[in-house]
Amino acid sequence: MNALFSCRVLSPSPVRRRAFTLVEVVLAIGVFSFAIMSMVALIPAALGFYRQAAQATAHAHILQSVTTDVQLGGIGSVSGNSYFDAEGSRVDMTSKDQAAAQIYTATITYVEVGQGDTSGSSSRVLSRLQPASANNIAVKIVSRTNPGQTNVFSVMLAN
Repeated sequence: MNALFSCRVLSPSPVRRRAFTLVEVVLAIGVFSFAIMSMVALIPAALGFYRQAAQATAHAHILQSVTTDVQLGGIGSVSGNSYFDAEGSRVDMTSKDQAAAQIYTATITYVEVGQGDTSGSSSRVLSRLQPASANNIAVKIVSRTNPGQTNVFSVMLAN
């Protein structure tokens, strides 16, 4: 009777578990950290390109606004300074909230044919290329955040 109720407890058979060794884990972490550090090193360059693209877009919006004003109201309607925000939208300087958002100052001046370069060749070419019924305006854009960088654009508009 004892034989019927005896049970034998089997010990689990030794199973080899496969795992990563310490050397493999350290190498994987090293490769991963090298890849992450390479990507982190690219962030300043990407931010610089983003800043340049945003500034070029704002300048394009400012020039579009100025040329639209000249076409609608004539050259006398846009002389002097105009103020714009970071997106290139016109800002009313009488409001304190909007004055705080002012980033760009655009100075608009009318340029006579032959003004500017007095060396002769450029002014002769400009006077030949410019139709008699065109307005030539110069738009100087200065950033409040970077006052050392000034961009001057010349725009020729037909009357």
